[in-house]
Amino acid sequence: MINPKVWATGVSAITLFDPDRSIGSAMIIAAAYGVIGLLSNVIWAWTGTVLRGWLSIGRRLRLFNVTASVMLVASLYPAIHHVRDIFQK
Repeated sequence: MINPKVWATGVSAITLFDPDRSIGSAMIIAAAYGVIGLLSNVIWAWTGTVLRGWLSIGRRLRLFNVTASVMLVASLYPAIHHVRDIFQK
C-alpha cells in the first residue's frame, strides 16, 4: 500500500535538506528517515504493549480515559479562543 503522507514527507525532506540534489546526500537523508522511522515505530509499539498491561486494571483504564478526555477538550481552548478573536475584529 502506498502512503501519500510518507511520499510528501520524503519529497519535502529532499527539497529542504538536499539543496545540491546529489544522490549521496539524498541517500543519507533517506537513511536518516528510515532509522528514525524504525526507532519511533519500535518505541510506539513497545509503549503500547506496556500500557496495555498497565491499563488492564479497570480503575487505571478509567483514570486514563478521563485524563485523555480532559486533555482533548482542553486542547480545543486555544483554537476556540483564536476563532473567537477573529470574529470579534
